[in-house]
Amino acid sequence: DIDIDNTNITLNATYNREIGKNGTHLDIQTNYVYYNEGENQILATDYFDENDSYQYTNAFDTEASQKNNIFTGQIDFSSPLGANNLELGAKYSSISSGNIIAFYGDYTPSSSRDDHFDYDEQIWASYANFSRDWDSWSLVAGLRGEYTDAIGNSVALGTINKQHYLELFPTFSLHHQVSEKHEIGVSYKRAIARPRYQSLNPFRYYLNENNFIAGNPYLKPSIENKISLDYTFDGNYIFEVYYQQEKNELNNLTFQRNNAQVVYNSTFNIEESFQYSIDFIHYRPITKWWFLSTYMSGFFYEMSFIARESNDAIQTQNTVGYFGQLYNSFTISKEKSI
Repeated sequence: DIDIDNTNITLNATYNREIGKNGTHLDIQTNYVYYNEGENQILATDYFDENDSYQYTNAFDTEASQKNNIFTGQIDFSSPLGANNLELGAKYSSISSGNIIAFYGDYTPSSSRDDHFDYDEQIWASYANFSRDWDSWSLVAGLRGEYTDAIGNSVALGTINKQHYLELFPTFSLHHQVSEKHEIGVSYKRAIARPRYQSLNPFRYYLNENNFIAGNPYLKPSIENKISLDYTFDGNYIFEVYYQQEKNELNNLTFQRNNAQVVYNSTFNIEESFQYSIDFIHYRPITKWWFLSTYMSGFFYEMSFIARESNDAIQTQNTVGYFGQLYNSFTISKEKSI
């Protein structure tokens, strides 16, 4: 039995201004988010023998709370330069998160403990994007830089995890209109994915005393590199071939600790992952009232991770997969309201 009380308040202020008459824009935006969640769980597990006779009940209670204060501020500037376009921007974000958990009862698991976990993070970022169209060519190039300063402190675990890093993220795209119906292109991007604040919280959520979900305060951000080649026929038949490699990919893994008969799930940074993929996209109106689109993807994916309950051996798994999606939209009324 679980009760969750959640309060979430978001405030936003935005200022937009057009400078001159050539399409130059200035945008300024700030956001503040207050998040407060309280959670009370009463967990009871009844045990029976092989004859279905009642043996005993294991029960304990959990109280947890989380408070987040998040602030972001950003400024974006864009200006056309003849056939070119320039975009510049900067952003600052800050989060302060406080988390408390406590266990009560005579059957509290021996591995659980009360804890107080604080997490603070500040990110400074800036970017520049340049685009140009000429003749049958189209170019987009950009660079984003991010500096992150983060610290996580678990009182019960006695651990402080500090992270300070500067990363650069270039993007590049070049397309060529070969003829009226044929277009080819190449693109590259480097991107970052940060762990959710909830994933960093080391607290345990128990399904029973031998099965729990836990956070991981040692998570690092994952870095992705992707290069792709694409071909477009007649504007709406799109083929893409790409290679994607990810370092420290954030992945949910489940392990079992056999000697203690414990199963647990958490988010981990896996060692490395990559995939090759061939995608196809097509969209078109079949009639005036019927629109169809489809997306298909065939891929090979491989990942390597540390088997933490098997002497930290490196485990590699791969798969060949297919994903297909077909979407149909029907306009029933002449006014297009249904």
